[in-house]
Amino acid sequence: MLTVLDVGSYIPWLSWMDQIMGTKRKAAKIAKEFDEFLEGVIEEHVIKKKSEDAKSEEVGEDFVDILLDIQKDKRTDFTLHRVSLKALILV
Repeated sequence: MLTVLDVGSYIPWLSWMDQIMGTKRKAAKIAKEFDEFLEGVIEEHVIKKKSEDAKSEEVGEDFVDILLDIQKDKRTDFTLHRVSLKALILV
């Protein structure tokens, strides 16, 4: 998808070509697959955290674990939603 030209973005009156080429549909499919992948990564860490709490062993934390701790912490002035977690993981 990185090499596909999105004609409608450059020439708005030719945006109908994007429908014929299927670029929007392909991009939406890839975005959905990537979202499911990130959701799986977050869920793995949530399950790992729960099992670690039951064992109460200290194991090294990675970035996702730290973000989940911040999300669970209610002392912050902001809420960290699941969508925000995914965006931060991408960055």
